[in-house]
Amino acid sequence: MNKCQSISTAILFLIMLASPHVIADAVTDWNQRAGDIVVNANIGPLPAERALAIVQTSVYEAVNAITQRYPISDVKLQAAPGASIEAR
Repeated sequence: MNKCQSISTAILFLIMLASPHVIADAVTDWNQRAGDIVVNANIGPLPAERALAIVQTSVYEAVNAITQRYPISDVKLQAAPGASIEAR
């Protein structure tokens, strides 16, 4: 796992830990949370784009590990048995 993948995984887990409640559409929830974090951090457009791209890649990889709907990338994730895309 390279540095970028490690950072994106860490960001994903930190966002998951900060989640106080269940949202039916987990992908939309991640989009909203990532946007809120970037806006509150006031980091400028280029770092914001990079942070959002990392979050979106992490969400894609996590969902695809569960659904196996699309070709996998370099990251070989294994979904836990019974894993669900929705946060239930």
